[in-house]
Amino acid sequence: EWIELSTWDARVRRLAAPSPFTDSIRLILIDQSSLDWADDSLKLSWPWPREAYAPILAFCRRGGARAVVFDMIYSEPSVHGVADDEVFGAGIAAMQPFVGTVWLDHTKGNTNNWPETVPRPTMQSGKRTEEWPDWTADLAMQSASFPIPHVATQATLLATVNASPDPDAIVRRIAPFHVFDATIVPSLGLAAWLAYNTNAALVIKPDSLWIGPASQTVPMPAATATPQVAATAAFEPERVAVPNFVGSQSTDVVKAAELLGIRLTFKDR
Repeated sequence: EWIELSTWDARVRRLAAPSPFTDSIRLILIDQSSLDWADDSLKLSWPWPREAYAPILAFCRRGGARAVVFDMIYSEPSVHGVADDEVFGAGIAAMQPFVGTVWLDHTKGNTNNWPETVPRPTMQSGKRTEEWPDWTADLAMQSASFPIPHVATQATLLATVNASPDPDAIVRRIAPFHVFDATIVPSLGLAAWLAYNTNAALVIKPDSLWIGPASQTVPMPAATATPQVAATAAFEPERVAVPNFVGSQSTDVVKAAELLGIRLTFKDR
């Protein structure tokens, strides 16, 4: 295995063809500069009050964003009180489609069942769990940590952020979905696309994964491949190049929401 891992990166650098630059993906980063600015200018220490995200959501909505994805779970109520969560939830409800996150695990989590108050993703395999092909078995999780109701019930979709590192602690592949309580939970990137394309379908077949109304098949390796590799083949760099994207600091977005002279374009992103 160590030979495979030691040569993987070199093969990817040599064989993967980077995709053309695209500004269709915009990242709003909460980095150290963001934390320093919020502390100095707004006297906000980390973690920020969740109402601080409402202006960011409103800015994305006014800018015409196709969908907004938050890579934070919010599994505990805000330390600033329920009113803080209510403002955040109202901001999510106003910015649709919105993708939130849920953490899935084999053993660790706060529930073993999908909460009745949280809508399940609508894209399903059309088959009972026991009828799913063998290559999906390793993707089934028994425990989950869901976000608070103000987030979970307002989100268009909840996505998994699970990523298993290799023995050298490097994450080289991400599964397009996991399964929890007989429910398909898409990965963060796939969920963003599914949330905007409301008529999209996700169909599990014995040797392939079909995504989209046009039934574009995503080939899987031979049946002898391990389930993890089989389920993630479509996202390996040799097969699908990761697009370049435009990033913005969260401070830029907050300032833009306050100062009309600053413009950041999010239309159709």
